[in-house]
Amino acid sequence: MSSPEGGYDIRLARPEDIPRLRQIRVTAANPEGKSGRKGFADAIDRGELLVMERADGRGEPTLLGFIEWRSRTDGSVTIRDFGAVGEEPEPVIIKRLVREMLRSVAARPGEVTLKLRANVEPWTSIVRDLPGFEVGEREFSRGSWWTIWVWKGEPPPRRPERGPRRR
Repeated sequence: MSSPEGGYDIRLARPEDIPRLRQIRVTAANPEGKSGRKGFADAIDRGELLVMERADGRGEPTLLGFIEWRSRTDGSVTIRDFGAVGEEPEPVIIKRLVREMLRSVAARPGEVTLKLRANVEPWTSIVRDLPGFEVGEREFSRGSWWTIWVWKGEPPPRRPERGPRRR
């Protein structure tokens, strides 16, 4: 999962990552950053939390972001939360983590969902720009409108445009 040439590593989270994970306050599930998460231990125990780090060359890698999901016995996957260090999410980090999670769980189209509060930017834009994610439905719950996104699979590769035929 790592990419040494890119200077970053994506790996399953470990218990010793919890203090650094708690420092990420603004996430898709908590866009205002009002309160910290109670825990990450269950997701770590299940092997359902990835972290992205960058090696700084001085020892301790710098945490860049995380993604947490929940796998069901029927094979479906629900993305529960994701976030990146800083006040504003970094779309490149989030998109890379989502792609890596989809690859690691061998996701099948139509079986991956993500529930986001509707029209909360920049989270909505990040998911809208992810290849294969489409709005599945909307619902009103807990005093807010929510959008349920469904991953329909990677779009087929585009064929190169052909110019006029030469005779």
